[in-house]
Amino acid sequence: MSTELAGPSGQASDQPNNGAAGMEVDAQAAQQQTGPTTDQPSIRVLALYCTGSSDDTDPGFDPLETSNASLLAARSGVEVEVMRGPSLDEFAARVESYRPTFVYMSGPYSGLVDSIKGAIGPLTLQGKQVAPGELLTALEGAPLETVYLDAAGQEKVAELLRSRGVPNVMFWSEDPSGLVAAHFSSIFFSMMALESSVTILEAYALALFSTQAHLGAKVDGKLTMPNMPDLLTGPRDDPEGVTLALPDNASVPLPQLPGLDLSRGVAAAVEGWMDVRLLAPRAELRVQVGGGSSMVDAGRLSYLGEALRALLVLEVRCARLLSASPPSRLPSHLQEGCSALLCEVATSSGASVRVVLGGRPGLLASQQLVEHALRQTLVRGAAAAPGLAAGGAVASVYLVLFLCFARGVAVGACEVVGVLGL
Repeated sequence: MSTELAGPSGQASDQPNNGAAGMEVDAQAAQQQTGPTTDQPSIRVLALYCTGSSDDTDPGFDPLETSNASLLAARSGVEVEVMRGPSLDEFAARVESYRPTFVYMSGPYSGLVDSIKGAIGPLTLQGKQVAPGELLTALEGAPLETVYLDAAGQEKVAELLRSRGVPNVMFWSEDPSGLVAAHFSSIFFSMMALESSVTILEAYALALFSTQAHLGAKVDGKLTMPNMPDLLTGPRDDPEGVTLALPDNASVPLPQLPGLDLSRGVAAAVEGWMDVRLLAPRAELRVQVGGGSSMVDAGRLSYLGEALRALLVLEVRCARLLSASPPSRLPSHLQEGCSALLCEVATSSGASVRVVLGGRPGLLASQQLVEHALRQTLVRGAAAAPGLAAGGAVASVYLVLFLCFARGVAVGACEVVGVLGL
């Protein structure tokens, strides 16, 4: 199945406005909006790291530890087990007892091709290359949702896994560069670890944009994408494939409102929804990018800017309402018949921001609707953020192959900043 990469499509249809009576926020109800908790992990990850023979490995090549599925352990509801260089029988036995929902398999890294870029070999356990049939037998019976084949020569295995009903399969159709594979997997798992709302498609798209920004090659003055892993996902009988898009305002979860049919959207079900506005003083987010001079390139910065927008969206699309009260004074440009609320909101990284939301008094009396309105309007602002552009003098002191993303949103006097890097 084909996949097509697309950028974020945030479309601003709600403008900022404000006010209303105070509201006592029900913390338990807010918790239920994000889904129930459970003692059992919702995702069980089994990470297999193959080891090559001493003849195939450059002793001077040290692959990055951060290209590691263990990053997922930071996500709530995820349990991770790691196996390094087991026998095939040991791996099969662990699959049977652990019953993973996500299996990550990394081929052995070596530096023989290039001491900087390295290479990843095929799946090899205790000196013997694993045949497709052997691997399928080892995985048989596990309730697999995702398999990530981070190794060379696994296209046949990927197609067989899909034919057996695995919803998401990632693999390399061309032998991967060790540097590209390490960067991609690190960003992918870092994105998956951010919060429970991040999907496989979103993490995959973000990893593609990041890898293109940092490791894309210039050919005849144009930025070209390095070999990337393929993702087989979506309905297997869909000839159009799946369009991969970065997170945008369409990814905000719908509120849980008993008695309301939201199948046609909130605006069709809630009177006065289109009058909801978010008002905040002018906010500015500045990002300083440090690295090699090659990073100061319009093509690379455009990919980095798209990824940054997506991180802003992830920061606010599941924001929680902490408190709401009438502002000290109503904004002068409120629409007729509207009031305002001063809202304190916690973003996904735990930072707190204060904004003013305007709308019809009846709508502002509902905690669920206020919270959803805040998520929608904050996400629209994040998705509409301008892209990065090279400007001013840039001093390149050290060559940094992996730059970090800064994610945050500035609202009023409060600034939310988190750092995601390799």
